[in-house]
Amino acid sequence: MSCAELYEKLPTGYRMEKPLNCDDEVYGLMYQCWKNRPYDRPTFSQLSIALERMCDARSSRNYVNTAIFDDFKFANIDVNEEEA
Repeated sequence: MSCAELYEKLPTGYRMEKPLNCDDEVYGLMYQCWKNRPYDRPTFSQLSIALERMCDARSSRNYVNTAIFDDFKFANIDVNEEEA
């Protein structure tokens, strides 16, 4: 989508869909940051606390699923575990 199209859609409530490799909790935090009214968005302190909590819990949880990119081609180069 072009910047012009995005500019038209944002006032109608459009927000980016959750990326396939993104955890629901991370997307929820992202979505909160996109609220129309600035005072409805999390403060820097609230974001810092939420992100720190996620980092502390990362050993037991993956917030970004990189496995979906195992067979991903970038610039026509196969990227997989065997060749990396």
